[in-house]
Amino acid sequence: IGNKGESFIMANERSKLETLGFENSDYPKHVALESTAYGYDIISLNDNKEEIFIEVKTTTRSIEDRGSKQFFMSSHEHKVYKLNKSKYRLYRVYDVENTPSFEEIDLKNIEREADGYICKY
Repeated sequence: IGNKGESFIMANERSKLETLGFENSDYPKHVALESTAYGYDIISLNDNKEEIFIEVKTTTRSIEDRGSKQFFMSSHEHKVYKLNKSKYRLYRVYDVENTPSFEEIDLKNIEREADGYICKY
């Protein structure tokens, strides 16, 4: 479902940039298809033609479903966010299998919980 959400946001970003009259074949770019090392999924542009880094979190749940209000964010993603707060965006895609919609989540207002372990052998 992650790729479906990212594809949905890619289409939305293409439409946004076209509406703004930005004609640059470099944006948006789906960097998650190349590597997870970026710490985000898409590079695009904001209204001022400045780069933004978009992390997409996708769910099959509806926006009204209370269970849709949580997601996993890796420590690498969070580190990249902290280093790029003015450029970093987190888009939450809901109901990706039916009628997708999304909202931007302000990471300053999220509650983080440790849930899991990194196991090495």
